Amino acid sequence: MNPTIAVFGRTGIVTADWIQAFAISLNGAAVYSCAVYRFASHRCSLTYVIKLLAILVPMFSGMIHPAAVLASGNTGFKPVQGIANAWDMPPLILEDLEGKQRSLYDWHGNVIILNFWASWCGPCQAEIPHLIRYQRTYAGRGLQIVGVGLDEKRKLRNFVRTFGIDYPILFADAEHGRALLGQWGDPRQILPFSVVIARDGHIHFIQTGILDEESFTDYVLPLLDVVSGGTV
Repeated sequence: MNPTIAVFGRTGIVTADWIQAFAISLNGAAVYSCAVYRFASHRCSLTYVIKLLAILVPMFSGMIHPAAVLASGNTGFKPVQGIANAWDMPPLILEDLEGKQRSLYDWHGNVIILNFWASWCGPCQAEIPHLIRYQRTYAGRGLQIVGVGLDEKRKLRNFVRTFGIDYPILFADAEHGRALLGQWGDPRQILPFSVVIARDGHIHFIQTGILDEESFTDYVLPLLDVVSGGTV
């Protein structure tokens, strides 16, 4: 996967989700510039903001199609540091928002969407209502979304309460979050970032940017029909 392409959607096309993401907050463009170029740094320089806007403004105005700006590539499975199975990686063990230590392996046997996000990330705010709906709709078929909030616990708690998030949220501070993003296949530290893990632990798909309906349909739904050793 080319992470840069995924920022603008799985097909390289700016979708309504991205327009919504930028409309969510007045400083959406500046905050997202931070997310793209310097994760967890609210001290983005003007240079970094200008670099991203130099690409975004022509695309939103229709002057330049994303495909003309970005190299082509696909967003299928990409090995994470050469490891194809989540359970072969260093264990992901973090505290939840109540201070209880949880391991990602607690949910093994399910189809897992491991979603990294932050409360200040505009695209994350646009994506989360979709994740809530996916969890509520497909939990009975074995879907388990696990969020990793890269933010202050207080802000995460407020966000969870406001948005009504009902799937598990784990907590990682900025330094630990940067390390985890690199470990799981997001070296550019772009948020949101999702890893789709099959029931057997196989890392099936990674998505830098919003996990849109098309990606969910293509890469997550088929896994819900598969159990160890065959189909449901």
